[in-house]
Amino acid sequence: MGQTDFQHSLEKRYSAQTEVGSTQCSLVLGADIACSYVRSQLRDVAIRLTHGENRLRLSILLLEKGVQAGYPERDHRRKQQHMTITVETSVNGHIGEIRFAKPPFNYACAALLRQIADAIDGFDSDPDVRCLLLSSEGKSFCAGADLAGDESITSGDGMDAITRLYEQALRIFRRQKPMVAAVQGAAVGAGLGLVIAADFRVASPAARLAANFTRLGFHPGFALTHTLPRLIGHQKAAWLMLSSARVKPDEAFAWGLVDRL
Repeated sequence: MGQTDFQHSLEKRYSAQTEVGSTQCSLVLGADIACSYVRSQLRDVAIRLTHGENRLRLSILLLEKGVQAGYPERDHRRKQQHMTITVETSVNGHIGEIRFAKPPFNYACAALLRQIADAIDGFDSDPDVRCLLLSSEGKSFCAGADLAGDESITSGDGMDAITRLYEQALRIFRRQKPMVAAVQGAAVGAGLGLVIAADFRVASPAARLAANFTRLGFHPGFALTHTLPRLIGHQKAAWLMLSSARVKPDEAFAWGLVDRL
């Protein structure tokens, strides 16, 4: 499929705009997929950004389509791990609570986001529920997208996996009621995107937030190129996305990345 045909399919698939307040994320999610498509056609690209004495070298090693692109060894080991997904819901007064787990690090995949979106839809249809609380079990809130599991976005059907992931992300953005994310640990990459998809964020002292896409040679996804600058400003958002730096709770609070500690 040529790039023009791919763009037409995106326009058809994501014609419905997503609004969170005045935020429209559907086109950005579509652009994330488009960038992943272009990336899959490239190989051996190196980008170097220089700013004064600080040099950010973003080395992207992209091989033939369907071949993994040199991810850390720990990601390959994760292939052998069986990851069970659980999403539990409860109602506390007028608060609908959603608690998810995908041990050991709660890596995001389409199946996990689908269950979260299903829980959100259920609470949206409950008139007694006025707001939502999203939390997770374990040391990490969500340590990124699943790069090596059953729904790996680096496998031969990577484009289909990315599309399925963003279809469910779109459902989360479309919710009708305000949502608070309780961040108890690492929220990295897609995990950061999930955190920012909430309306408000509360962080524990152990929380760490990072947009690590460039470190892995990815275009920043989960609509972060749209949501992150709107939340903390273009300069800080650019720094987070290009440096892959991890932000601690105090700094995140000062930047407006989280609302309460």
